[in-house]
Amino acid sequence: MYGLEAISASNGWAQAATGATIVMLGLAALSFVISRISLFIDMFESATRAKKDLPTKKSEQTSDVKEILPELPANPLENLDEAIEYYKLITVELGESFSLVELHQCLKMSSDPHPHLTIRTLREKGYLEGLGDGIYQWKNS
Repeated sequence: MYGLEAISASNGWAQAATGATIVMLGLAALSFVISRISLFIDMFESATRAKKDLPTKKSEQTSDVKEILPELPANPLENLDEAIEYYKLITVELGESFSLVELHQCLKMSSDPHPHLTIRTLREKGYLEGLGDGIYQWKNS
């Protein structure tokens, strides 16, 4: 027995149909999971954001410091002496030594118009002293 008769005799048509059905169901399930990945990612990111939004002691201190800060001079790069006092008040919570990344974040939060340019100017004028390993401190602090 050969050909179509052999397929029919040993339930080949049922096996082929079952195999095709299993493959199609697997592909349908895979496409459903792929279509829902964005929802899982959104749920994960919202949970992560919720953890970050919890108030901490550091953020409470930041709000207290911001309430007593004077206003940033109109053009801080032209009035560096006035601006330095403002920048030192902003960075009080960072401690005596800090990284430039932390300084940049503080300047950005305080609405400094050009944080990168400000940091570069402070380094060039000698207001920031490098301690090595990317750590800086205010000169004469």
